[in-house]
Amino acid sequence: MRLFSVLLCFPLFMALALAACSQKQAKIIGETFTRGECSARTCLVDANYRAANVMVDALEEVLVEGDGIIISDFIYLGDPSKESTLGRLIPEQISSKLAQHGFNPVSKRLANPDEAQTEVPGKARLVGSYTTAYDVLYVNARVIRLKDSAVIAGYDYELPASSNLRALIPGVWGDAGLDPTVKTAFSTAARR
Repeated sequence: MRLFSVLLCFPLFMALALAACSQKQAKIIGETFTRGECSARTCLVDANYRAANVMVDALEEVLVEGDGIIISDFIYLGDPSKESTLGRLIPEQISSKLAQHGFNPVSKRLANPDEAQTEVPGKARLVGSYTTAYDVLYVNARVIRLKDSAVIAGYDYELPASSNLRALIPGVWGDAGLDPTVKTAFSTAARR
């Protein structure tokens, strides 16, 4: 009788095990790039290409070659309303590499990212953010499946803040582009 119960439960157990195996979690990888690993001229490009290459492994399990991926500007966490060249450059470089892997990046700048699902053919969207510290830039890139907003790939990385990188988001590191002034004369009228 006990063997009979086990045999009856075996198909249920196998069905649950297979269902659990099919529900893969997105693999989020984090890395740090140092000045010794890349030059000030190539560090950003190298890191963005690496982000795309790493995310492709996860994307190939969910998307097929030729699927559209909508590319969104990355936001600056310190001030989400602030637009910067860096916020546009990072996703453009990642999308170039995704295209080399056979995906179809669609660059569409939208005021409301939710409009992307109805206006642009795509199965996923590349989104991300970045923020700064004293001498480091932190970047988070994610690919989100449009039908259920699930994160299907992600990559976090940090870069040394070179002068080239600082120029792409002026005003963040205190370099707002203002010329310093020096007072050369002092008034004695205020002392009376």
